[in-house]
Parts: sequence; structure tokens; C-alpha cells
Amino acid sequence: MVAKMIIFTIKLNSREWQLTLPSRDLSAILFIIDKIKERLM
Repeated sequence: MVAKMIIFTIKLNSREWQLTLPSRDLSAILFIIDKIKERLM
């Protein structure tokens, strides 16, 4: 699961999500990434 989240983060950083992910999934993924950042810090 962590690996998938890291991959999502990489995709977000490369802005691929604007073309590949539906907008309704974007908010959920951003929420997950925010939770990951909280744990890493």
C-alpha cells in the first residue's frame, strides 16, 4: 500500500493526475498524501 501511495505522489509531482485521474478521486488521493506527510514529519 505504501508503495502505491509513493507512486501516486510521484504522479502528482509530475502533474499526470490532471489528465489521468477523475476529479472526484483527486481529492481522496490528496487527502491520503496529506496523511502520509503527517506521518513522515
